[in-house]
Amino acid sequence: MRIVGLIWVVLALTVVACTAPFGVPEGAEAINVNAILAAGDFAVGENRFPFALIGMDGEPLMGARVRATFHRLHEDGSSTLKSQADAKFRSVISKLQHAHGDGGLHLHEHVQGVYVVDGLALDEAGIWQAVLEIDRDGETNAATATVAFQVAAEFAALRPGDLAPATWNPTSRDVSDLSEITTHQPPVPGLYELTVAEAIEQAKPFVVSFSTPAFCISRACGPMTDVIAALHGLHKDSVNFIHIEPWDLRIARTGGRLVLVDAAKEWNLPSEPWVFIVDANGRIAAGFEGLVSAEELTAVLDSLEP
Repeated sequence: MRIVGLIWVVLALTVVACTAPFGVPEGAEAINVNAILAAGDFAVGENRFPFALIGMDGEPLMGARVRATFHRLHEDGSSTLKSQADAKFRSVISKLQHAHGDGGLHLHEHVQGVYVVDGLALDEAGIWQAVLEIDRDGETNAATATVAFQVAAEFAALRPGDLAPATWNPTSRDVSDLSEITTHQPPVPGLYELTVAEAIEQAKPFVVSFSTPAFCISRACGPMTDVIAALHGLHKDSVNFIHIEPWDLRIARTGGRLVLVDAAKEWNLPSEPWVFIVDANGRIAAGFEGLVSAEELTAVLDSLEP
């Protein structure tokens, strides 16, 4: 199985189109925006649909009001309107380590995020299209963007309700330095104390994050790992947290190749990063592909904690 990062890149089955003006009032400014999917594991059933909006200057467009209309595309060129929903912007705050001229290291906050349509019902496999109506400043800036995506009959990754694999991922007990098993800087020791198998045996909720800040195909792994580290500090008394690098770090660092570790294969990961929340019974309560906000993760954790 080949793992592929999806955020900020275009895949063969993910068509990204430039925007054109949509419903722009007379005298208003049409903004030029590209829509880029931030996930790719879509299937018949209920889906989380995340996407980014990027301006023609390459800068992300954040905090706009977005209405998404979903269409099933047919081979004869026709389409069927299926549903409409508002997308919510989910901000993600990450911390970047920066070296100053005096040699000191300082952490700087960086804000980014994705737009998310939650609970999107997709009722048949095939090629679909989302038409995104974008309104940035009331009626002064407006545009549309379209993005096509593949819907499979079944999801590739593990889903809510599935039993979590009893994975024996490397921990701090297996290495002399955490840099051997993580590229997160600075590493948070609490994320490397348990294997997934041990977390299951403890019969308490846990979070497992598959992400690689240094070798990420996408631009989401570093921020995603930062989010997990921050949540660990808030919930570590009632929830276990585990971070796993999806690539073999020895090969990546010495051979320049990205080779999946066994743990990523056990969880059927079709992309990276992924975050899973597992309940006290060892069943997956939620799975998130790509960039996910602390708000989304906290909502699930709060539902599991006593």
